[in-house]
Amino acid sequence: MGQHTWHICAVYADKDYIKRRIIWDSISPLLDAETPAIVGGDFNCILSQEDKRVGKPFIPTEAHNEFASFLTNNDLHDGWNGGQRYIWCNNKKGKARMWVRLDRVCFNSAALSALPGSVVTHLSRIGSNHCPLLVQGRNLEFKPQGGILKFEDVWLDKESSKVIVVREWHKPAHGSPPTILNHKFARTLRALKSWRREKFEDIHARAKDFESRIVELQLRESIGTGLNDSELDCLLQLIADYNTTLSRLETLWLQRAKVKWAKCGDRNSYFFHKAATCRKRTNHIHRLIGQDGEEITDKEGIQTALVGYFSSKWRPPIAPLPELSIPPPRAAISQEDTLRIGSPVSNEEIVATINSLGNNKAPSIDGIIGSFLKGYWSATSSDVLTVVHHFFNSDPLASAPLSTKSLPKSLSIE
Repeated sequence: MGQHTWHICAVYADKDYIKRRIIWDSISPLLDAETPAIVGGDFNCILSQEDKRVGKPFIPTEAHNEFASFLTNNDLHDGWNGGQRYIWCNNKKGKARMWVRLDRVCFNSAALSALPGSVVTHLSRIGSNHCPLLVQGRNLEFKPQGGILKFEDVWLDKESSKVIVVREWHKPAHGSPPTILNHKFARTLRALKSWRREKFEDIHARAKDFESRIVELQLRESIGTGLNDSELDCLLQLIADYNTTLSRLETLWLQRAKVKWAKCGDRNSYFFHKAATCRKRTNHIHRLIGQDGEEITDKEGIQTALVGYFSSKWRPPIAPLPELSIPPPRAAISQEDTLRIGSPVSNEEIVATINSLGNNKAPSIDGIIGSFLKGYWSATSSDVLTVVHHFFNSDPLASAPLSTKSLPKSLSIE
């Protein structure tokens, strides 16, 4: 498992929750946030009604609350993502037959960061009334399809990025207004990608460099004759630059983590890094349950299922039959509202809408987010306004392909 020291705890809990409490109290001191840990086995306790099929309804008790607190306080996350849901069966017949999920394998955030592609599969029950649990430690390589570049808010702090955007944006482009805008988006992001690779320094390395230089100067200041005026000014400048770099680092991980409740100043890059890693792990599709109820685990099968579903869902609409009568509407808007809906969209409305866009949003396929438009509005405003007016003055929906970021409900992802 690489260079990490790992904590691996095997659990075989008692039916008595008082005795289980001893296990929770014994394991908790062994775990910490820095060391990767895996805790798994027969916990002899469930967390919700979803962990049980048939039998008495689930009612939370002190035992269940203690188990949930044990997992939460130790930052343990359930790793199951494949195979049948229920682990244990009483092997009875008829209505007395019951399935319960008593066993599980949990990872803390450090373990998920070390092996974000880890998979826990519930195998078939053969020689026991418990399903064996297969734990596979994997590392995922998150490569953007087709080399898609996503704009990052932290680039806005660099004046040189604005120079690049203005330069690339004012180069000539040809075609319809939407074609011109998309071409300028792509061309500008390609230029920013080259700038990032050649000129934009590694923020993490820069922060570590500032920190080491600050520690060196402060150590010299604490011994001997201290620092002279020039060295003291250098120390103060390093501290200011270090704080600026930490703010940019916070912006970088805040955007990648997509933690919308966090505010500027909630500096916790370690937490944001863990949140970003967990998002990448949950965004990885390990399997699908198709419309026929069959489990699909291979990449080609998952791709075929998604393409087939959306192809059938978004086929050309069927024209209504002429003999169908449409019932009159039960409610209608006023004549004033009708005129307002049909009135042209003003530039002020477009600007207000763009200013209301959140910065910490997932980009579309072109890699553009709201902060790009707002940060470089002086350069991009003319083309953006032209495209919006072109949209409302034409009929782009008749031939435009539909797109969505959500999976269909009938294709359940796990």
